Amino acid sequence: MAPAAAGGDAAAAAAAAHCVTHMLAGQWELTRTEGIEEFLATMGLNWATRKIASAALGRGRATVILKLSTDGSIVTLRLQQGAGKPWHEFDLITDGEQREGTDADGNPEQNAGYWDSQGRLVQDTVGKRGPMIITRYLIDDNTLVAAVCAKSGSASMLRYYDRVGPAPALPVVEPESHSDVASVGPAAAAAAAAAAAAAAAA
Repeated sequence: MAPAAAGGDAAAAAAAAHCVTHMLAGQWELTRTEGIEEFLATMGLNWATRKIASAALGRGRATVILKLSTDGSIVTLRLQQGAGKPWHEFDLITDGEQREGTDADGNPEQNAGYWDSQGRLVQDTVGKRGPMIITRYLIDDNTLVAAVCAKSGSASMLRYYDRVGPAPALPVVEPESHSDVASVGPAAAAAAAAAAAAAAAA
């Protein structure tokens, strides 16, 4: 059996993940979308329908606003799929439990949320378009990616967003146990979390 991680390593990993998740907060504007055709094909749409849907997904400047509770257990998502379109807002509870809600058009929808081991926000959703997984994560401090994958297929549609305004201040951590983590960006924080996890499994 692998020995338990040292207290300092576990604390550092927790702090690193905390930093990564809170960097997701803010307003994001869609800049480009990749893999639309492949993604729509996995959903079983015919060629004509894919062309119409692809054009709709590839244009406009969709906006996402993410707000996180202090501990990251509640994420409020505010979505607008293009200028002039109505806003859709809902809370994603990150305990992995499915909850009833509605989509932007008022159709019934179920959502479950959780943070994975890399600090990525995962939304497991079942609605009118079928079951899908949406994984949101940062590739740098100012670029958010939403990877959308239908459960029935393996192709992902990647939607890239640029941050609007300054990045949020990193959450306060205890300096005596992980002062080295408090000032790092998401890439370094994720690396620290991964290193601590590897140490635990060694």
